[in-house]
Amino acid sequence: MEAEKYAEAIPAFERLIACGASGLFDRTLAYDQKILNILAHESLATCYFRLGRYAESRASYGNAAKWEPDRREFRVKQDLCTRLEKR
Repeated sequence: MEAEKYAEAIPAFERLIACGASGLFDRTLAYDQKILNILAHESLATCYFRLGRYAESRASYGNAAKWEPDRREFRVKQDLCTRLEKR
């Protein structure tokens, strides 16, 4: 994402989400398992947002909010996406 290759990053985040959902990932490696859920959803939402795909971004922020429902920023970003969709 740092290289602003948002479209190219989307499949990687989708794979991380799929691994987290299926439980099919290497558990012998040490890493923050949030990368398989909230971090992947949040990053995916950012990619969609930067590409102007606001409906998909809104949905991805909603998925991230399921993991941390108290993080208000996800609801704010969903609202922003809704407003931008109406333009």
